[in-house]
Amino acid sequence: MIEVLKIVSWPFVGLIVAVIAIVIFRKPITGLLNRLKRVGVPGVKLELEAAVAGSVQAESEPVKTGLDAETENRLRQVRNVDVPSMVQEQQNLIRADLRKLGVAQQEQVELLVKHLAVTQLLLRAEYTYRLIFGSQIALLKFLNASVTGTRPQLSEFYEGAKEQFPQLYETYSFEQYLQFLLAQGLVKTEDHQRYSITVAGQEFLRWMPVARVVENKPF
Repeated sequence: MIEVLKIVSWPFVGLIVAVIAIVIFRKPITGLLNRLKRVGVPGVKLELEAAVAGSVQAESEPVKTGLDAETENRLRQVRNVDVPSMVQEQQNLIRADLRKLGVAQQEQVELLVKHLAVTQLLLRAEYTYRLIFGSQIALLKFLNASVTGTRPQLSEFYEGAKEQFPQLYETYSFEQYLQFLLAQGLVKTEDHQRYSITVAGQEFLRWMPVARVVENKPF
């Protein structure tokens, strides 16, 4: 993923971001709200929570397409993208750039899909970073250096954070702490006794210094 950072300056990346921001971002934002509420972080804005709830309600409106409900919902998200003047301008830049590069029409879909995949991975890293705790970043670095880690070893990172922020971790268990990393695809386990970092976890650690984000996050 680090190498793909070199190619995302092409104009249509901005349009892709605009599209998948609506399609993908609601879930990470909802996850962040839920996670902060679960550990009792004060100051979670009700306005943002209401906006997310409003988005969910809007998506729940039925669409008759003959598809199953989940597919209908995804199709609605992809199609119902607001196109303000800025997005229209970006679309024109993309088309102009494709013409300038002489990309044949039959090649354009594959090229656009490739750059969409690049952008999705970068956005995945961005939003993982927004959700992850600093102690979990330290845990990932430990696994990256040690290949594998046992539950007692990983619990030390949890206990250290809990000692520093006791009120936050009062209702946030070690199982939930680990489950976040598993759900994000950053770590894996076969027996829930030994854990190892995934390729996605390694790429996330490599992305951090490139993106110039700090490791010393709270919690």
